[in-house]
Amino acid sequence: MAWRPSRKDGRNQALQQVDALANLVQVGGELVIRDNPALRTVDGLLNLAQVGALTVLDNRALLDLAGLRSLEALAGGLSLTGLSSLQVVETNLIIQGNEVLTELGMEALEEVGDLVSIRDNPRLSTQAAEEFAARVGATADIRNNGAP
Repeated sequence: MAWRPSRKDGRNQALQQVDALANLVQVGGELVIRDNPALRTVDGLLNLAQVGALTVLDNRALLDLAGLRSLEALAGGLSLTGLSSLQVVETNLIIQGNEVLTELGMEALEEVGDLVSIRDNPRLSTQAAEEFAARVGATADIRNNGAP
């Protein structure tokens, strides 16, 4: 199953899970999961393997992105955390405004093409953000994260 979202998708004050998307394996455009204050998990995306671009932003209750562990291909930019299978982001990686985020994950990520921006994540240590950016070898914008 493939899905082409519009820019209006991604904001829902009551959304707690995305299990209805369990058969989704490919998104041709950008998938935006944004401003869902009750969302705790994205486990409904376990079958998602390819996406054009991905943004996960300002989901204050989201604990992890383990539901994205099958993601293998990303054609555009990535704004999020917790992808254990992802190896390359061709352009920018932005991790911003996640109030409960404590670790970055993405252990398999080896390369980010342009910029890694990790900012405004109050529970994420600055040291962890700096080490992550150094590991993937991109230009880094690290600021306003938690204590070292």
